[in-house]
Amino acid sequence: MSEKLTPEEEKAIEELSEGVAYELAKGENKGKIVKELVRQGWPKESAVRFVDSIEQDLKQYAEQYKNSPEGRQVMAGKYKRRMLYGTLWAIGGTVVTAVTYSAASGGGVYVIAWGAIVFGIIDFFIGLFGWLKYKD
Repeated sequence: MSEKLTPEEEKAIEELSEGVAYELAKGENKGKIVKELVRQGWPKESAVRFVDSIEQDLKQYAEQYKNSPEGRQVMAGKYKRRMLYGTLWAIGGTVVTAVTYSAASGGGVYVIAWGAIVFGIIDFFIGLFGWLKYKD
């Protein structure tokens, strides 16, 4: 036997779904969301299924968006920025290394900013491969 929900109940579920989706999109822990639903009187099993269902819907929507022309453009822009920032970090690390090495040429201590250089290069390539995937 199937129960028909009242318009008020449908609206309440829709608002709750939007709230859970918002929390998940912000990166909130699923367990914390489930605990809050249980605290509000939901059976744990139902709360877990509800949150999992919302999470699946979000993942599906995100994947559809990434594959849309608008989404591909946004993703390409995101990866272009990552290439830029990676380049800036690598250049900055190289400059710091060169300047401190030059300053210590008469004897002294200098800094090899290998972290900025290496991780800048890694970020650049992550950005490059992502950009190649999403560019038009």
